[in-house]
Amino acid sequence: MENFIQARDLKWRHVGGGSTDKILDRYLFGTNVDEDELLELAHCLHNIGVLFDIKKEYNRSLPHYEESLAIKNALSGLGARDATSLLAPVVVSPSDNDALVLQSLDENIDLAEITKATLSTAMTHQKLASVYAKKKWYDLSLFHYCRALKIQRYVLGRDHFTTSFLLTNMGNVLRRTTTQHSETAVMCYNESLRISRLKYGPHHESVASALFNLGNVYDSKQNFDKAVHYYHRALSIYKQKYTQQLRQRLCFNLQTRQFHNTDDTIEDTDILSTGDQIVSGNSSIPDKRIRQQYALVNEALRNATKQDMLRRGVGSGMCSDPKDWWLRFEVLLFQLIEMLGTFVVDPIQTAVRDTIESSRRRIESTASHAIITASDALDYQFLLMLQE
Repeated sequence: MENFIQARDLKWRHVGGGSTDKILDRYLFGTNVDEDELLELAHCLHNIGVLFDIKKEYNRSLPHYEESLAIKNALSGLGARDATSLLAPVVVSPSDNDALVLQSLDENIDLAEITKATLSTAMTHQKLASVYAKKKWYDLSLFHYCRALKIQRYVLGRDHFTTSFLLTNMGNVLRRTTTQHSETAVMCYNESLRISRLKYGPHHESVASALFNLGNVYDSKQNFDKAVHYYHRALSIYKQKYTQQLRQRLCFNLQTRQFHNTDDTIEDTDILSTGDQIVSGNSSIPDKRIRQQYALVNEALRNATKQDMLRRGVGSGMCSDPKDWWLRFEVLLFQLIEMLGTFVVDPIQTAVRDTIESSRRRIESTASHAIITASDALDYQFLLMLQE
């Protein structure tokens, strides 16, 4: 009990004092420090980093993430095997980025056992990578994304759907490094595409996003033929989703609108290392997001098609391409349907819904006066028997 109280007090003293070195020395060299309390300290530091992250104070969030990671590495057995991921500064060479990514894709991490801190370590790596990417320190960001990927694949399996998000982020970072690593980025996007298809099927929004990312890579390499191919595939998925939403809005909105607040609104959240979530205040509606993605992919496809035609010397511009005119017509048609829904269908459905709701209330009010309860019937029957 004494050790428990001492560790608890040590945790709260550290939050204002910055004594991770001393705590880890005590733990690594055999002094009695409660592991659960030490892990709670790591969670506390991670969550403070999240709060600073939400406020966009990245210089204040980084030290908390790094100290949290040092403790989790020690608890999960990663510290002894990888000194660069403990308190020592991480030195990453841009020329090693390709090798680092390939290693994280092909090799498994060496762990003696999986502890309660192992998966949480990957989460802190992921948050560090995100902050470094926001600060445009892409080499450090890639290092932490690779570490997170190796740990998550070791614990959750190679095809777990959460790894697809890591792979997408790795591809995005690779495209922003000082030297272009487009082929390695393509490998990350393809792996993310494969996992997304396994989890969600071929027509999911995450699949379309991976296809769009691949199209962007080839577009930046001026390989417009492949870019158009991937843009077409991404556009077909977004168009299908967009069409379904418009059809639902026009035909079934009367039944589904009452569920709008729970089903159609997704809030951006930050996941704490304990698994809790903090709502960061920004919310987006999937209808709007898919509409924006459809417009974005449509524009990218038209531009890539134009560049491909100019490169091949076919036509003098977009005016001679019937595919471009069809894409433009699709956008105008969808905009017309949106206006029809906003200015015609929605007011009519609102009036019908209000009428139905008013009628329902009147019926319920009338029915409440006409109901004879069981107790009323018994009382009336008893009065009749008294009169006889």
